[in-house]
Amino acid sequence: MAKDCEQVLFVTFAKDGLYQIQCSGLVPGPGHVCCTLIVGENKCLLIDNGFGDDDFTDFPPELQPLMAGKELICVGTHAHPDHIGGARQFPSIWVHPDDNDLIAGIFGDAYDPKANKIGDTQVLPLADGQIFDLGGRKVKTIHTPGHTWGSCCFYDDKSQLIMTGDALNRHVMYQCVHPAVPLRLCAEKLENLLQYNFALFLGGHHGDPFPRDFVTRMVQLIRAFDVEKAPPYIRKDLEKLNIIGDHRNFHWGRGYGDPEYVSIIVDAARLDEYLK
Repeated sequence: MAKDCEQVLFVTFAKDGLYQIQCSGLVPGPGHVCCTLIVGENKCLLIDNGFGDDDFTDFPPELQPLMAGKELICVGTHAHPDHIGGARQFPSIWVHPDDNDLIAGIFGDAYDPKANKIGDTQVLPLADGQIFDLGGRKVKTIHTPGHTWGSCCFYDDKSQLIMTGDALNRHVMYQCVHPAVPLRLCAEKLENLLQYNFALFLGGHHGDPFPRDFVTRMVQLIRAFDVEKAPPYIRKDLEKLNIIGDHRNFHWGRGYGDPEYVSIIVDAARLDEYLK
């Protein structure tokens, strides 16, 4: 794959054979896209794969010996182009079927819904509670609808980390889902993460982990949602991403760079869907 000097995968965080990897793709607001590689004794699991402009035959040099001779399993936290855009580099990818309509929107004619394939890549149906046994460690799938209906988090029992994709970052953004996932369901599913033994979690757009109490803070924010206290969310680049609507940003904290910042972004024109 031809690439320029900016298109290099590199590790931003590591713990017990789990590696957070920054991809080259940028998203307005959140910034870089990240994926996560989990190395077991027999298999490796790659969570997300960016926009598709990174070469996943060229992992960071320090990871390649650890991966040698091991099967690589590819999963997607959800079906948005910055998370599964590179799916065609792999023989198969696991994605929750509630996001199949989004796959069709991303890949167009390259996606065959009857065969559930993106070109030659088989899309496999990811299920809540599904376990990936990598040898010496297991990774559990946790269905967390919110950002999309098919959004999933993954809990690694060895590192005791949760990977949240876009189910939980500084923002939880709702504008891409039709119909919207009700806020009460999103809060319930995020709160469910607290039953797991973890001190840190990794989001889909951050190289470093968040503390456990950020989950509680996000749940509290969602349950306190008040559209009258949510100023307009204005970004000049949203229309380029076909994100159109009366977006409001209900938040605590000063702004994205504030460690205390947490926000939920909704389309005020669709409040009946969020408040069901």
